[in-house]
Amino acid sequence: MDGMNGTRQSVLVTGAGSGIGRATTRFLAAEGFHVYAGARRRAGLEELAAELPPGSITPLLFDVRDEKSVARASAETARTVPPVLR
Repeated sequence: MDGMNGTRQSVLVTGAGSGIGRATTRFLAAEGFHVYAGARRRAGLEELAAELPPGSITPLLFDVRDEKSVARASAETARTVPPVLR
C-alpha cells in the first residue's frame, strides 16, 4: 500500500504472535502494508515471518505492559522508519 508521497505505508500491530493480532498482520501484509509486528514470544514472530513474503514485516519482540520493553521496540522502529514518515 503506497502513501500519498509514494512510500510504502507502515503499521504497528501488537499481539502479532497469535490470534487476532496474527490475523491482522497477515491481512495487512497481504494488502501491501509494511507491518511492524510486535509480540511477547519470539517463536510466534519467527513462525509468522516464515509464512509471509520477505520484507513484509519487521518483527519486534516486546510486551506492551513493560515500559522498558516498549521503549526498546520504539527505538528499534525509529531506526528503520524512512525519514519522510517521522
